[in-house]
Amino acid sequence: MSRIEINGLSIAYDLIGEGDKAITVTPGGRFSRETPGVRELAQALAAEGFKVLIWDRPNTGESDICFDAECESFQNADALAGMIKALGLGKPLVYGASGGSRGAGAFLSHGWVSSQSRTNCLSNDGGLMPVRYSEAGQKRD
Repeated sequence: MSRIEINGLSIAYDLIGEGDKAITVTPGGRFSRETPGVRELAQALAAEGFKVLIWDRPNTGESDICFDAECESFQNADALAGMIKALGLGKPLVYGASGGSRGAGAFLSHGWVSSQSRTNCLSNDGGLMPVRYSEAGQKRD
């Protein structure tokens, strides 16, 4: 496990794989990156050539607790944006499950997609809902 300070919070994370393309995986609920299946998903993606960030959002796992943000989803989006920049992940695919998808959605709505991400892939209990953007940040089908 590694730690990084983002916006005054200590965030726990792991980078798995050495690929040129990055993907972030954010678990849902109050689940941490150590929840069964999260690391296995990251390892499977790494085997396909990705560098995968798994992390504990603020208020989950081994990351700091914080109740100072406007809302938790924005806090998580801000933390994710800071991590992507600090870790040099370029423009990753951003994936979130359940509560993690709310943070990914907030990441999308804050406008970071055009500057920091190519694709958001939000998941809920019903499956995946990809939202794709071009290099210029324009939504595409």
